[in-house]
Amino acid sequence: MNGLIQVKILIKLKHLEQEENTKTNTAGVIDYKNNAYGVAYVHEDETVRLGESTGWYTGIVHNTFKFKDIGNSKEEQLQGKLGIF
Repeated sequence: MNGLIQVKILIKLKHLEQEENTKTNTAGVIDYKNNAYGVAYVHEDETVRLGESTGWYTGIVHNTFKFKDIGNSKEEQLQGKLGIF
């Protein structure tokens, strides 16, 4: 191969979605409903040797909590993440 290394580039796009209802009998802990959705992007460079890969990823998730209390409280979170491997 004349000293050249073959590299395969993998690109993955994932959609994330979750819905959860939490009910409890514990005193002081309020029941709530949680919805989360988001996307993740993974860019991976893989060499010919198995297990040797490098790359980076990024993602964002929107999380909504609706509490079943007297005031019908709500909370929203927006989380982002970026990393390398």
